[in-house]
Amino acid sequence: MIKHFLAAGLLVLLASCSWGYGSLRDYSKFVSAKLLDDKKSILFTYHRYTYRPATGWRAFPDGGIPRYEQDRNLIGIYDLARKKVTILRRENNRDWQAGSGRFTIHAVNGTKALLAQGGQLRGAFKLGLRYLLLDLAERSAASLDLKGDLARRGRDCGEIYLAAPDGTLLFVTQPLSTDGDSRSRGNNVDESEIWVRTAGGDYLKVAAAAMYETVRNGEAIYWIRATRQFHAFSLSTLQSRPAPEFKYGDYVDVTEGVSLAADRKGLEYGTKVNGVWQYQPLEIAPHLLK
Repeated sequence: MIKHFLAAGLLVLLASCSWGYGSLRDYSKFVSAKLLDDKKSILFTYHRYTYRPATGWRAFPDGGIPRYEQDRNLIGIYDLARKKVTILRRENNRDWQAGSGRFTIHAVNGTKALLAQGGQLRGAFKLGLRYLLLDLAERSAASLDLKGDLARRGRDCGEIYLAAPDGTLLFVTQPLSTDGDSRSRGNNVDESEIWVRTAGGDYLKVAAAAMYETVRNGEAIYWIRATRQFHAFSLSTLQSRPAPEFKYGDYVDVTEGVSLAADRKGLEYGTKVNGVWQYQPLEIAPHLLK
């Protein structure tokens, strides 16, 4: 008899945990995707997000708090030939407000990828921004505090470029605001500075009052506003030189790529034929994205 009462009590307890919540809602979606340089694989980020809205007394008086079933951010690779998904990173949301902290692909260069992760943090509702440098060959990742590192040097990281396949980063920075926080005062060429972060993690100032153009043959090309002269900064020797031979940037005709489906539930592989892009959906089973 006691066992029956205990079993009945357990059923009531389990039912009460889900009582007062509606049906499951699935807002999972792809966040970003990029075709890798080898043209064989696609790097993507995905947000697994499901919850049950509060109903009845749980929704009183202002809608209540949903019961979040899944709030997980994924980084993965899709092999085009084998149609295989490999999850590189799976992160349950513990630091961000519900639905925040999604990964976004910022840049890819060779076997390195720079991703950003941002949104509202839990607790004080402050905005947060983190970066992840991914090594696709080693399947490893390093967390970077780029904004904090440059703020300690009096700069806002501004525009960020993954300048070399070894993970060297290039920044077109602006000075911090006068109150000393990590916000820029604005985009002023006269106050801009070009900085690099080497593969070893060292920060170096390249030039002041300069405009960045491109990377060519392992050198970052920029011009000085005062002289209108081009210079080249070697990403290997970390030395600058005049570059009068540089005239304009290289044009690259992109003929392959990947995009998110209109509902962001899938990915589409595109090829450009006679100047017209044609897209085909990729076969990615939803159960692989958990």
